[in-house]
Amino acid sequence: MLYFWKATESRHRGAGGVAFSGNLAAARLVGALSRLAPGAGGFVERVALDKSARVPSYVHGPVLLTVHRDERTGALLFRRGA
Repeated sequence: MLYFWKATESRHRGAGGVAFSGNLAAARLVGALSRLAPGAGGFVERVALDKSARVPSYVHGPVLLTVHRDERTGALLFRRGA
C-alpha cells in the first residue's frame, strides 16, 4: 500500500509526494504545511498503482487525514478522513 500526500495554499504553491507509510506521509504533509502560508491545507490518501494503465498512475482510495493551517493563528488543525 502507498500513501499520497498533497499540501497547497491559495497562491497555488505547494508540495506533494508518495510514501510507503501513512505516518511518513503525514509527517511530510505537516512539514510542508509549516512552510506554507496560513490558510494552506492538505490531505493524505491511500493509493495503489494502476496496473492496467498505459502510463504510471494511481488508483486513489479514501482520504485518511486532512490538515488545515488556521488563517488567524497559523495553528495546524487535524481531522481524520475527508
